[in-house]
Amino acid sequence: VGITKIYIKISAAEFISGNYSRLRLDFELKRNTGHLLTEVYIPCTMLVILSWISFWLHRRAANVRLVICALPLLLMPIGLQLLSIQLPKTAYIKAIDIYTGVSMTFVFLAMVGK
Repeated sequence: VGITKIYIKISAAEFISGNYSRLRLDFELKRNTGHLLTEVYIPCTMLVILSWISFWLHRRAANVRLVICALPLLLMPIGLQLLSIQLPKTAYIKAIDIYTGVSMTFVFLAMVGK
């Protein structure tokens, strides 16, 4: 996270108790998303695409299809655990939680489907 701009405004405020001057600071922040893009979004997308390869395999290759779908299903929780160590703890659901949850759902449905 980096500060890109700082806005400073000095104004006067009138209250019942008297006149006061006040200082207002506005910070414009820019978030660095490159780290999450390379460590979460691209790997999750690649694992989902890997699980979809099972749809192109013949039905008789059930063992290969199972391995191709089970591998991403086993690797994603490991990556998510490593990610949760790096991210701050929050009491609410973040967009990255929704993205990884939907990705795991797609992988699971690819394993169950066909």
